[in-house]
Amino acid sequence: MAWCFIVGSALFAFKPTIRTWRDIRLASMGNVQELEEEERRS
Repeated sequence: MAWCFIVGSALFAFKPTIRTWRDIRLASMGNVQELEEEERRS
């Protein structure tokens, strides 16, 4: 039963981690406009 908690926690943390990594990558590439559009949508 503890494995459900561990898997759920990992999946819960996965999406924000990927989003943060993507935002940093886009900013370093100079795609600030795309980041601004994403912020408006969310």
